[in-house]
Amino acid sequence: MDNIFNYESVNLNFEKYLQIKNFLNKTIFNDISNNISTLFHEGRVLNDKYSSFDEKFKLLLNNTSEQFHESINLFIEEINSNNFHSFIERCFNSKNFKLDTKLWISLPESNVEPHYDDSNKIGNIMFYFNKTARGGETVFWDNDTPVFTTDITDNTTVFMRTKNNKHSVNENFLVRKVIIVTIWK
Repeated sequence: MDNIFNYESVNLNFEKYLQIKNFLNKTIFNDISNNISTLFHEGRVLNDKYSSFDEKFKLLLNNTSEQFHESINLFIEEINSNNFHSFIERCFNSKNFKLDTKLWISLPESNVEPHYDDSNKIGNIMFYFNKTARGGETVFWDNDTPVFTTDITDNTTVFMRTKNNKHSVNENFLVRKVIIVTIWK
């Protein structure tokens, strides 16, 4: 198997956010996209403090499981690898961090209001698994003005530094599927 992540594609000097196509190996992307529904029986619906819609499906993906598809386990193994941790150290300029990986499924008509993340959060890496989308994009703000809207289709990954980085999620009209790796202090 080729590398799971294309580490060389990331400009480590990004300021607040960086959008990249094909950071995730295309075969792994397709396998996870095609098998993401197998995770539904494992997850649960939780309330989200920023969402105007009361419920989202979330599933922790910090550890592999016999119940997960092989591609999902390969993804999790890479997240837990020394390679990935070394990459996080360089990308987010931090040697002391904890990772938390979750699958988030947002139902149609959900959105997330503009907000700043918790001060204990260093950043996020968002892996979008929508092959098509209508809404559900992450929007970055400068005060009250939107300055950048992400693409959430076709193997897009967004890197985000959370300090002083206001962001939101547009209302989605299809199911929004994203795995978010959160980097905590």
